[in-house]
Amino acid sequence: MTVDRTGPTVSSSSPNAFETLFSETATLRVTFSEPIRLKSAEAPMASIQVDYQEWSSRMTLSDDRLSLSTTMIQPYLLPSEGSASMSCEDITDLAGNPAQFNPYPGPRIHWSWRVPSFKSEPAFSFERTPGVREGASVAGRPALAVESGGALVVAVADSHGMTERNETDGARIVVGRLEGNVWAVLGAPFAAPGAREEATVSRPQLALGSDGHPVVAFLQRDSASAGAALHVFQWRPPAWMPLGARLNLAEDAAPYDVALAMDSEGRPVVAWSASDGVRVRRWTEGQWLALGDIQRVGTGPGSTVSTDAPALSVDGSGGIFVAWAEAESADVLAGLHVRHWNGAGWTALGERLLHDRYFPDRYRVTQPALATLPDGRPVAVWGEMHGSEYHDGMVVARWSGSAWNLEVATSWEEGLDGEKRRWPTVAVDGHGRVLTTFIGGRSSSSLYANWYPRELHRKERVRDYSGAVPTSLALDAAGHPVIAVSKGGSLSIYRPNQ
Repeated sequence: MTVDRTGPTVSSSSPNAFETLFSETATLRVTFSEPIRLKSAEAPMASIQVDYQEWSSRMTLSDDRLSLSTTMIQPYLLPSEGSASMSCEDITDLAGNPAQFNPYPGPRIHWSWRVPSFKSEPAFSFERTPGVREGASVAGRPALAVESGGALVVAVADSHGMTERNETDGARIVVGRLEGNVWAVLGAPFAAPGAREEATVSRPQLALGSDGHPVVAFLQRDSASAGAALHVFQWRPPAWMPLGARLNLAEDAAPYDVALAMDSEGRPVVAWSASDGVRVRRWTEGQWLALGDIQRVGTGPGSTVSTDAPALSVDGSGGIFVAWAEAESADVLAGLHVRHWNGAGWTALGERLLHDRYFPDRYRVTQPALATLPDGRPVAVWGEMHGSEYHDGMVVARWSGSAWNLEVATSWEEGLDGEKRRWPTVAVDGHGRVLTTFIGGRSSSSLYANWYPRELHRKERVRDYSGAVPTSLALDAAGHPVIAVSKGGSLSIYRPNQ
């Protein structure tokens, strides 16, 4: 006969992690290795602290006698921290053996947890070969969109298999879709038809068509010495199909970077920057049609169009906004220029934009982004840089209908060294509230988000990073931010922990 002299041990407890899901904060629970018996008529009390609230709560024994649990007060705003403890003096197994525990600081069970404002989604992985899932080798900035049903769609330049890698170029474009906790790849990795094995792709942009199918714009180089060609593909299940031929002619100035949007009728609109200006095309009745002439301000030998991507947004009534950074002469650094397509031509919205406009030879605009308010007015954001030394701040500009209202959305501590990029993004929710993300931090870099949890504006640190990382922003159906970040070849996605 075997005599049981081993008491029950704790097999699991929750919440009890540094990154706890908000849904896990509703219940305090401990589960034992075997059914337990309570010496007292009542279950033990748990002492709980969540942020600055402290209270005691009676635990309840489960029907199978394996768990003790109680309901907790959930935090109103995140991030939040919590802790709890419970005496186990009156807990034994059914044979009367006392529960095992760490004797210091007494016969108690302890919990501790932290609930961040943003939670991580599952890492992007897919089957390169049947039955073997691997993570994407992301080069450069990921592109992100959210379907009306909540599924996430990302497009990345995947550098898997490349012998020589850099920060921007991949071997093929890969598009993934996350529904629930499962990633699926849409079609095979792709490049333009007839692409050589050594061809590289970069700078993907992503938008969802009126049918919900993704459209991707990207740059492709067929060799290290070749100029970039701009291509646009549309997902037509079960394959990716090109929308026309390359957009830029071989004799045109090579594209620096590209922007993509859908107009109010669901037609793709593409803009790209080059040394001679910014071009805008719209897919209309099976062909790419130019919207006006090449856009630029300066015409003299000292004028320079920024190598940053232009920015696009639509006004909801057929109009299109485009913005780009340009130094109009050798006497100034780049300012921001915004123009509106009204169906017949381009109209400038105000003059050049620069927050520190009294020092146009010291400050310059970098990485502009655009969004549109519900009433059709544009919002522009950009990083403002002091020469090439440091990023002074991120600027948010709202068009009133006749003038721009500018504000700096960063603090001094959120400045950034010049060799890093700020990666500003902007979106507007259904209430007309402006949401932004950016990289900042003088001593160490962090990803920040300006958003509205529980209808309150907050600027929060989403994650810390060792360097400035490429980011993209989209909004879900509730107007909450979804953020994609590429770092060291991997892709991370964060969304509110609610």
